[in-house]
Amino acid sequence: MKKRSFVLVAALLTVVGPAVLADNPNDNGSSVPPGQQLQALKDQIDAVRGNVGENLINRHYEKLFLTIDPTDRTSVSIPLPRANRPVRITVSLSFRNGSLISPSELMYAVVNLDPTVTDSSGAPDPQMTWIGTDSDGHTLGSNTRVADPPVIATIICSDTDCSSPLADLEADVTAVPKTAPYGSLVLTQFADSVGYYTVEVWY
Repeated sequence: MKKRSFVLVAALLTVVGPAVLADNPNDNGSSVPPGQQLQALKDQIDAVRGNVGENLINRHYEKLFLTIDPTDRTSVSIPLPRANRPVRITVSLSFRNGSLISPSELMYAVVNLDPTVTDSSGAPDPQMTWIGTDSDGHTLGSNTRVADPPVIATIICSDTDCSSPLADLEADVTAVPKTAPYGSLVLTQFADSVGYYTVEVWY
């Protein structure tokens, strides 16, 4: 990616460079204000950098819209991306009834699956670690070796007319076809109403 960026910038310098070099106060008969061509070059380089950045983000970002209807199911699996690096995930919940969940409708976490962990016999035993933040801002770091159940983050409700928790995000290291050894997360809803979730993943 970096090599391609340098090639694009070099190409711009080749095309625009001569015009920039010709743009100086000693040019006879030049009607172009000094610095204008240089600014045009800077704008084009910034545009190239922007395009490279957008492509990089698009390749390492996912946005999911999930619906959980308790009459049909109460949870959904979210496979982690095929990346051996920490993954950041944010989850927002709405019941679309015009009300606002208090204290907030958000939970988020940074998770990392380590596929190289082994058990006492030396057999592969992938484990996940995380730092999760609940909807009230409470943050906790843990891992699948000590957390039972492996709850990463929770959306709670502090209003008197609703139950708590409303939903949570849990670690699931079960091998999933085409995602192993990358693991997955489980989004579970406890509320009785239909929940609409927006899940964003950066990796």
